[in-house]
Amino acid sequence: MIIDFHTHLFPKAMRENREKYFEGEPAFKMLYAWEKAKLIGGRDMIQVMDEEQVDVSVAFGFPWKNPEYSKIHNDYIMDVVARYPDRVKGLCCLDTCNETAASEVTRCIAGGLSGVGELAFYETGIVCEARDSLAPIMAICREKDLPVMIHTNEPVGHMYPGKSAPLPQKTAAWTSSVPLTATSPRVPGMVYRA
Repeated sequence: MIIDFHTHLFPKAMRENREKYFEGEPAFKMLYAWEKAKLIGGRDMIQVMDEEQVDVSVAFGFPWKNPEYSKIHNDYIMDVVARYPDRVKGLCCLDTCNETAASEVTRCIAGGLSGVGELAFYETGIVCEARDSLAPIMAICREKDLPVMIHTNEPVGHMYPGKSAPLPQKTAAWTSSVPLTATSPRVPGMVYRA
């Protein structure tokens, strides 16, 4: 079985008028202002999956600062998951520092999403405030035994759009302080640091 664990999907309105979403969203603008940066929808992703013989994709949106954009985007991911339940698993994506983050996570999980991610801290890195904002989300996912996917990057190589501040060592130190389950029933034999 081939699983693509990192796919971003966008609703039609966002794909066709991305510039509308640049204001107040510097991370989105940084990543998608370049006209060759592709935005794809669910139907197109299924076509590519078929062409490339990918069995399942894990899809998510973008960590919008505007909670209404997050809701629209998460609704779209839930719709794609409902249309292609055997092919697409979805994650709830949002800005963890938004005061509605925990309730949005709860709503998305109830709506059929399988966890949270890709959470990204493009502008700040995982500083204390960002780390603290993750606590209620981690608690929800821990209680329901669901994954959380966090955007990190390597400390070497050139800078590129989306390469954020946290170094892997800092992220590893932080994640080792987060209580996780000892094993995951979804991935037999996978052991997590407790």
